[in-house]
Amino acid sequence: MQQTDEDDPFPKKPSGVTDWEKLFEDPEVGYFPRIESAPDARELRHETTVIVQRLFTRRGDDGQINRFLKELAVLIPDETTPEHLPEAKQAIIKILGELKNHRIAKADAYEREKAEASETTADTKSQARKRREEDKRRQRIFTFVSGAAVAAVAGLLLLVFIRPWEKEDILPVKQLVLEMEQIAQAPDRTAEGPAVSHVFGGTLVRSHIGGKLAISANGIPVDKCRSVAWVLVNKGQVVINGFLPERVTISTLETLCKEDPTGATVVWVPK
Repeated sequence: MQQTDEDDPFPKKPSGVTDWEKLFEDPEVGYFPRIESAPDARELRHETTVIVQRLFTRRGDDGQINRFLKELAVLIPDETTPEHLPEAKQAIIKILGELKNHRIAKADAYEREKAEASETTADTKSQARKRREEDKRRQRIFTFVSGAAVAAVAGLLLLVFIRPWEKEDILPVKQLVLEMEQIAQAPDRTAEGPAVSHVFGGTLVRSHIGGKLAISANGIPVDKCRSVAWVLVNKGQVVINGFLPERVTISTLETLCKEDPTGATVVWVPK
């Protein structure tokens, strides 16, 4: 099911703008059916890659796309089992759906501006200007505004699902995060705290780094460290095994977590 740009040109509306609804939804060649019909993880990654490369063609997108491909390989490895493949497909469709909605909103705004260009009354022009300002405000709400959004896709994929086949192991991760948050919410945030045991058997310590509250957890199993770090990185700064990641990606977190195979240490500095 490999298609090229020549085989699958962007469909157009009579007005000349891209028909994004058809591009994504068409039952024969639409992006969503292509994702749905992928028989295995490798083909699913291939189809997703082709789609993302076609949607992001601006100068400078290559680096973002390459990072996205690395994240995708971590999230949907070849060993993804058939029973978990549908969840992976739905996660990707959810992300692509955000892209579709954004492209439709932009196309609608363009068509309105084109139609309003011929309007001449001062009142109509004022109304048109207000609508354009509202369109711009709405567009800023979307994160998928440029090629840089490719990186956001990878991050959001992990928010949608942390490998479905690992869900049965996610409860201890949530418990550890909760324990760290409880220590951070102690009445006296300026006081140091005694070491206490956490859900994985390691220790939790409250301290301060550069005058900021810091919660340290050691003895985290390497295979759980990435998920713990990803949740915490959205709540503040995270140091993993002594390293502060310059760029927060799934693969970076996983690499840092593996620095100490006997058990990872995560230090969280809350916002």
